[in-house]
Amino acid sequence: MQPDTAKQAAIVDILEQVEAGRGGAEQEFEQLIRQDPEQFCREGLALLGSGEPVPGGERLARALLNLDAVIAEFCDPRRDPRQLKTAAKVLFRIEPALDVRLLRAVWDARSKESAAILTHVLEVVSSFSDGNRTLPILIQILRSPDEKVRSKAALLAARGRKDPVWLRKWLTDPDPRIRANAVEALWHDSSEGALDLFRKAAADPHHRVQANACIGLCYAKLKEGEDGLERMSRSPNAAHGAAACWAMGYLEDPTFIPLLKSLIGSPHGVGFNAVRALARIHRAQKREAAAEPPLEKVS
Repeated sequence: MQPDTAKQAAIVDILEQVEAGRGGAEQEFEQLIRQDPEQFCREGLALLGSGEPVPGGERLARALLNLDAVIAEFCDPRRDPRQLKTAAKVLFRIEPALDVRLLRAVWDARSKESAAILTHVLEVVSSFSDGNRTLPILIQILRSPDEKVRSKAALLAARGRKDPVWLRKWLTDPDPRIRANAVEALWHDSSEGALDLFRKAAADPHHRVQANACIGLCYAKLKEGEDGLERMSRSPNAAHGAAACWAMGYLEDPTFIPLLKSLIGSPHGVGFNAVRALARIHRAQKREAAAEPPLEKVS
């Protein structure tokens, strides 16, 4: 969708006048909204989604939240999800129930196109919601026959309910994306329940589930996580090897550098992922070095 820069400029201009307290500016702002609420929402979200400071940004956000058309804009898969995610974070600070409002609207209005719309909205909501308030509606969305929808809903639901016992039941789901998301939700949890789930998932036949389990074990500083990734990297199944390399890069742990170097040149995407993982680890090392304070000179 092409932005209407003239409309955006008009919104910014009147907001500046509202902020300056010019008499009649607030009434002109309301009139601008009434002229075309749909276009106001479209361009208002584009302004908030640009990441640039907007004069009167809070006033703009409150105006958008008062319009039903803003929900329609969020539910439009043609909109740039990156822009919507940035805008949503601004709106969420003002309306903490925005995640529930968005999911409820798209679920209640589901149609034959609802899978694509649900996937789109779930991606946006996952960028700012912790999943706690959305659990009741997510439980309903998890009944969707669409695997992509269920996968994204499972990850958000798991984020809201980081309960290893509850998540363990998802390890039997036939969709490996849901199993992988259930494991990912417990990363950085080193409780016994989480570790048991990681160990069970490490034996899963799917490479993504195994890799996520090993990442969880590595975050818990258990060597079995490193050992598991090494075994995966040597697997005759290239998908397992490629997933292991991705996981090593994701962890940004220099411990894996020798192993990754030995995998360069491996076929079927393993060597490619090894090179990418090494590049990511080296970038992380440079960031850490740049963040370290310089050593004091000894006089």
